[in-house]
Amino acid sequence: MKKRIKSVIAAVIALAMVLFMSMLPAAALVSRAEVEGVNADMAWEVLDIVNNERAENGLGPLTMDKGLMDAAQIRANEIVSHFSHTRPDGTSCFTVLSPDYKYGSSGENIAAGQQSAAAVMNAWMNSPGHRANILNGDFQSIGIACVYVSGSVYRYHWVQLFHSKVVDAAVRENTQTGGNTPTEPEVPDDGTIPMYRAYNPNSGEHFYTSNFTELSNICSVGWNYEGVAWYAPSGGDNVYRMYNPNTGDHHYTLNPEERYMLEDAGWNYEGVCWFSDGDIPIYRVYNPNAETGSHHYATSAEEISGLVSAGWRDEGIGWYGARQAP
Repeated sequence: MKKRIKSVIAAVIALAMVLFMSMLPAAALVSRAEVEGVNADMAWEVLDIVNNERAENGLGPLTMDKGLMDAAQIRANEIVSHFSHTRPDGTSCFTVLSPDYKYGSSGENIAAGQQSAAAVMNAWMNSPGHRANILNGDFQSIGIACVYVSGSVYRYHWVQLFHSKVVDAAVRENTQTGGNTPTEPEVPDDGTIPMYRAYNPNSGEHFYTSNFTELSNICSVGWNYEGVAWYAPSGGDNVYRMYNPNTGDHHYTLNPEERYMLEDAGWNYEGVCWFSDGDIPIYRVYNPNAETGSHHYATSAEEISGLVSAGWRDEGIGWYGARQAP
């Protein structure tokens, strides 16, 4: 029997796709990367969007396949440090498949950096090659994986593996690992913006964001939601958010010179995260002994005093908020 191969490759920043139709040999699987969170719930959310897109285009739904999910999980771990359709051992991405998937058509979409199922699907559907995979009428099954690694460049890593037959249909379960589920508060009627606070029990880092979707995503992979830390104004002086790709730390600063200094030291600038204005001081302290989570920010003078008593260094007021959280 002749080997039949058809391939299409497309790539954009932090996003790539390949489609092959072939009979592929199985290969030994590489070790899994050490990750902070494996989010199967987000994988099923991607499937929901995939099948909605297929239905709108007159196609039948794809079935989540357990073998493809396992293979996609391995590939998601691999692309954390090797973002390519070639595996770290130099073989094709499809060597991750077991012999059960040896015959038929297969496809792979990979992506990194998108923080939600909706975001990654939006990116894929706006790329012709990726869209072609998702809307391929020959495919009957899919395996999807999402892993979160805070110390990596993109943090979120996504894989879709497609196949033309269903081998072992997966059962949808509630697979959330650790953390807690935040409840979005009502939007304030005074124009202020709630700043959410989350804690990583593994690294000791506190994380602050005004983006509730981002908060929900990190809580789904094990962070603990600690409530609204303060309310920020809708305008004022910029507060910059920085990210250390080596340690996974975030740092927030009102000082542009500090921002530039951190960029020169290898930190990634992630934009303006909120504004500083008002009468509520947000205090900043530094732990000289911590490798990660070395800075902490709070409106509570008592909380800051307790940390200083424990050896943290008082660095004064980081910025100002509009009002206290209730």
